[in-house]
Amino acid sequence: QSKEDKPSLLAVNPRLKYLYWIDQGQNAKLERSNLDGTNRTILINSDILTPSDIFIDQETGDVYWSDNTRDKIEKCDWNGQNRKVVKADQLPNPQSIFINDKNLYYADSRLRGVYSLNLSFGGIVNERPKSQLSSKRNFLILDRKL
Repeated sequence: QSKEDKPSLLAVNPRLKYLYWIDQGQNAKLERSNLDGTNRTILINSDILTPSDIFIDQETGDVYWSDNTRDKIEKCDWNGQNRKVVKADQLPNPQSIFINDKNLYYADSRLRGVYSLNLSFGGIVNERPKSQLSSKRNFLILDRKL
């Protein structure tokens, strides 16, 4: 770890026993290690500028992150392969992402709302505002099945 590193935004995949994090340093990147910190690996280190959140889909193992500067939500698989843009259009400030029952939820402080995307069939359908926000906030979704 160098002085330029600024690790933050943690997520855990307990099934695969990996810790994921976003480094918000001078050269932002997505990294992974074993839960004990060994086997540190850089997964994504290009075209990532100002990451604002990270989330692991526990069903698929996919890693999702939002980037405020690039105005995108992206994903890759558990080992950094198959990088894809999930949402890019009309997304001025994505943050606070969460996945539940094939729906991706995200907050956008400039649009002042919480939105959902249905990820079924590998595509995005039925995007709609879930609520309006009066200011920048994180949010929490509770699942009765858990």
